[in-house]
Amino acid sequence: MSVAFEKQDGQDCADYSKEANLRVLACSRVLADTRISTKVRALAHIKRGEAYIMKADRERALPEYEESIKLDPTNWEGYNGRGTLLFKLNQVDRAFADYNKATELNPKHTWPWINRCEGLTILSRFEEAADQCNKLIQLLAEQGFKWSGLSARGVLHLKWKKLDLAIADFDESLRRDPKDAVSLYGRGLAKQKKGDNSGATTDMNAAVTLNPTIAEYFERYKIQ
Repeated sequence: MSVAFEKQDGQDCADYSKEANLRVLACSRVLADTRISTKVRALAHIKRGEAYIMKADRERALPEYEESIKLDPTNWEGYNGRGTLLFKLNQVDRAFADYNKATELNPKHTWPWINRCEGLTILSRFEEAADQCNKLIQLLAEQGFKWSGLSARGVLHLKWKKLDLAIADFDESLRRDPKDAVSLYGRGLAKQKKGDNSGATTDMNAAVTLNPTIAEYFERYKIQ
């Protein structure tokens, strides 16, 4: 990490837990330093782009990623971040091209795989989504992550109407992490579709207790 990102402004700029406006201001102060290297400047644009996305300001976020990629086309984060934004802007082909470029530059990082798994599920491109979700699960296991990725594949199976497979994924995910709100709510939806209304209510209420906004997570999938 650059010296610029070891100072307070750099730390605040890069900190996902910080409030969006604070991050924007911190990143702007980092970028105002003419002494920083090109790679650090590119990274600061990425982080300021993230902050604008936190503010739902996509119009200002996109130029940040464009500038970052222009400055440092070897940084996979720029492509992954731009891809995430382009997907939200319904520029699907460009988004997946960016995810693929991010993986080309950093094959082992899970974020582009998550984006492809979830994005293809949203688009109901089920066979492709299954391939990407399975690769994500394998990558997470190889790297020893606590999150298994099974909840993401469970959502895929839920939307695909493969309810028994969805429940199996959610069950295993919850065995590993009993406080996984996505798996609890997803399992509840699957049980509801199978006619187990009591079990569905229990799971979904438990999920809402853990995460009061969990239903919003599922809205983007448009599960029928």
